[in-house]
Amino acid sequence: MPNKMINDINKLGIKVRTARTKLNWSMEYLSEKSNVSRSTIANFEVGRFHGISLINVMKIYKALGLNLQKKS
Repeated sequence: MPNKMINDINKLGIKVRTARTKLNWSMEYLSEKSNVSRSTIANFEVGRFHGISLINVMKIYKALGLNLQKKS
């Protein structure tokens, strides 16, 4: 996987962790809100994204009120 793509995916996880902590949500609470396992969220936040589906990423983002669209 090209380095730029890895960096972009890592940024998605960092954005999730930042939004979650600003909301003062635990991973467990985000898991309940998004219907995605806590371990998947934990892995995603630290850049271990192997096996994480786009659907789960979208569920996490939706629960946090985030947008996946790239800003121009």
